Amino acid sequence: MRLMRRLCVTVAFVFGFIAGCHDGHGLEQTPKSEWGRSDTIRILAPGYPDPTEWFAFTILITDVTGVAFEETEDPIGAIAMVPIRTDPPDQGELGEFSSGTCAPWVSFNPTNTTHFGHILGHSIGLEHRDDPCNFMAENIGRLESTCSSGFFAEDEQIDELRAYAWALENVCDEWR
Repeated sequence: MRLMRRLCVTVAFVFGFIAGCHDGHGLEQTPKSEWGRSDTIRILAPGYPDPTEWFAFTILITDVTGVAFEETEDPIGAIAMVPIRTDPPDQGELGEFSSGTCAPWVSFNPTNTTHFGHILGHSIGLEHRDDPCNFMAENIGRLESTCSSGFFAEDEQIDELRAYAWALENVCDEWR
């Protein structure tokens, strides 16, 4: 079973498309009320051989939530970063994500360093916020210049992200 999950994720990245690789084992198997909290999220960044290339996209989340990112080669329990590969990026491409599994992915606009954090927020269920300086503001890519003191996250958003990080690390380890 583990080999099939790894093969599914590997094939998706090698051929440059996202496959629906979910066999019923995932985060929904453990009630959210039982999730702990973690300060680290594992990242799988197959399109970025140099960690300094993907690191720039995680700075927003780390700055506003305190949650850090750690690179891994194991897709189980890690979020895969999948940059949108259009040149130039199409304005209509808002990013996509999968969630609820132990091999989630986030597709984002690689020309905007705030976009990954915003789409990651959606992947864990965070909604848009009205405050233009919240990292989940609806038009975050166009608001950077209006937030002179930078973006922020509310305590509830930080708690959700830390819970998701814990679930990826702990629930998914049981899935190996």
